Amino acid sequence: MDKREFLEIQAIANPSVKTGFLSSTVIPLEAIANAFIEATRGTPLQPFATAKPAKLSGWDGFRVTLHPNAMPVEILADRITLRVSIIRFSAITSLTGPGYHAFVIACMDAVQAKLGLKWDYVGTSDDQTGYARTRDFSGLQHEMARFFRNRCRQVVEGRIRPRVAGTPAAYLGIPIGAAWEGDGNEILTNFGPRSFEEVEQWSALEGDSLAAAAADFFPWWGQGFEGTFYRGVALELMWRRMRWAKLFERSEGTLIANVLNCLSEAMRHGHRLPVSLSVISEILTLVGPEAPEFPHSKGIGYRRRNVPITMNGWSVSVPGSLVLESTEPGGCAVGNGAFRVQVSDGILSPGADHGGEALAPGEVARDRGFYPADDGKGFVLDAVVRTPSLRGPEHLCLVKIWMADEKWRNLAEAIVDSVTLTKT
Repeated sequence: MDKREFLEIQAIANPSVKTGFLSSTVIPLEAIANAFIEATRGTPLQPFATAKPAKLSGWDGFRVTLHPNAMPVEILADRITLRVSIIRFSAITSLTGPGYHAFVIACMDAVQAKLGLKWDYVGTSDDQTGYARTRDFSGLQHEMARFFRNRCRQVVEGRIRPRVAGTPAAYLGIPIGAAWEGDGNEILTNFGPRSFEEVEQWSALEGDSLAAAAADFFPWWGQGFEGTFYRGVALELMWRRMRWAKLFERSEGTLIANVLNCLSEAMRHGHRLPVSLSVISEILTLVGPEAPEFPHSKGIGYRRRNVPITMNGWSVSVPGSLVLESTEPGGCAVGNGAFRVQVSDGILSPGADHGGEALAPGEVARDRGFYPADDGKGFVLDAVVRTPSLRGPEHLCLVKIWMADEKWRNLAEAIVDSVTLTKT
């Protein structure tokens, strides 16, 4: 069985391009990244395209976003000698589908034509589907469907494990980094949770039945910007990006506008509305005065669930609708304007007064206090969670939760109760 985790495009190019019989010029890496952004102009993906400098495998490079729900493509300058470097390109496409794969190749063609460089798919560089060489889109769909079935078989055989301690759900087709909590019998996909039994059925499909399941699973199955493209963008944004709560960041209004536009475009291109009218009603509520501070527990959207904050062995379960406000070594804060959670860690040196009883190995103590905020605005729950270390000092997890209204005290207490030490 094919055990690959991704289908990927890899290519190399010489950045030195001849400009005359005896002359040449080296194309700057930034110019290549910008050419990919320009390749999206006039397409529905233009508003989402970005290029950001990054260190990739120790070399200068760019991460280029071509699709709002796909992993960024990576472009780096790999120096072969002091004077000679080579451009390396890589793009994981199997999380989004054959339509995205073909679009990335089209962008590579446009960059090649604009700048005069030539992409080579040789040696370790290749298009694993063969599409870059054949341009056979039906063959590309066939390869993606086979890959989808093999990934389902890996789930069934237990090869795809939870990504973060404390998250019992497995993931299928979702980019690395996701950490939503779930139960042990559900598999989280781009378009919502599926049961293990359903994934097991997918793993045995053949022919037209396999193609139909793959078309429903991938966010971008067809070629070009047709109904399934818009349906995929809308559903992925709803499931993975939207907070389903009162707007907190300026970008959230744009996100909602993009969702509604994609739903409209999907129907204009002949696709049925992929969500119920009650979902549309809930989306419209989010931009009005009745928008909730926290989302309803049921409905589309993984950010309705809890996610773990992990640091130095501690894990704290917080609402996924909270927004990351700050992060630094040993601490972070998440909030939504009406509720804020600060988490940090530390140690209590031997002999220091911990203010409580001595703990046995593996035992956890939670000391907490609830009081009005010093400025008179809201309330604060302060907690210190401690457990002994095998090496002597006690491990500490410090949790400070501010809330605008005392009605959220039970939520704050549950967050403190969720604190666990996953490793010592």
